[in-house]
Amino acid sequence: MSMINPVELATWGGRVGSSEQENATDALERGHVLFLPNLRFELSDAERAFLTPTIVGKSKNVSFDPRNGKLGGANVAEIRLEELRG
Repeated sequence: MSMINPVELATWGGRVGSSEQENATDALERGHVLFLPNLRFELSDAERAFLTPTIVGKSKNVSFDPRNGKLGGANVAEIRLEELRG
């Protein structure tokens, strides 16, 4: 059985049937991942500028801790750090 469960939802305000909702809840409770292939979210041009391998540099990934505002693994100029935090 797959640990990835697709959910057919195309809008953020959309509704799913009660059986699909129950299946999604059960999947999450079993530690599975919900995959929403038709649910999009738009990025602004400023956000898109950060989707480049140069941001990561030699790090494995970029991380952000909202509790303390710490940003790790980013290879951006100091002036752009606040923009990336946003």
